[in-house]
Amino acid sequence: MINIELPNNTHNTQLRAKVDTGAQANILPLRLYHPSVPPVIHPPRRVPISLKDDIKHELEEMEQLDIITKVREGEPTAWVNSLVYRRKPNGRLRICLDPKDLNAAIQRDHHVTPTLEEILPKLNGATHFSILDARSGYWNVTLDEESSYLTTFNSPFG
Repeated sequence: MINIELPNNTHNTQLRAKVDTGAQANILPLRLYHPSVPPVIHPPRRVPISLKDDIKHELEEMEQLDIITKVREGEPTAWVNSLVYRRKPNGRLRICLDPKDLNAAIQRDHHVTPTLEEILPKLNGATHFSILDARSGYWNVTLDEESSYLTTFNSPFG
């Protein structure tokens, strides 16, 4: 966290450093609907040679930030998802999972998102506003260890 004193302002503004993932302290489990749903192991998808270095760089950065962890040799993983990527407007790659098979087996919590019409009246008279950046939003969700194995993925690098 970086504190910045703004001129003519009695309040400090806190900015998060780029490497702060904002991960929550509470750990969330993923629950399977039916343990009888057969696990799926996807092989790594083919990647254009021109993107391999960028993908490797993004994966290494995610590992350094403790977003992902390599599965140890011989460690059993019943679910292995595909890795997908998309070039962002800033030129970097967005690395994601394709958990379509896993999604079919996961029990979801349902949350209702309020509409703009519901939110705007609550802002009437407000004098302070915050901007939240949902950059890498899923990095904010910490999974329990058992659930983390459900999100295992294959990459061209192992």
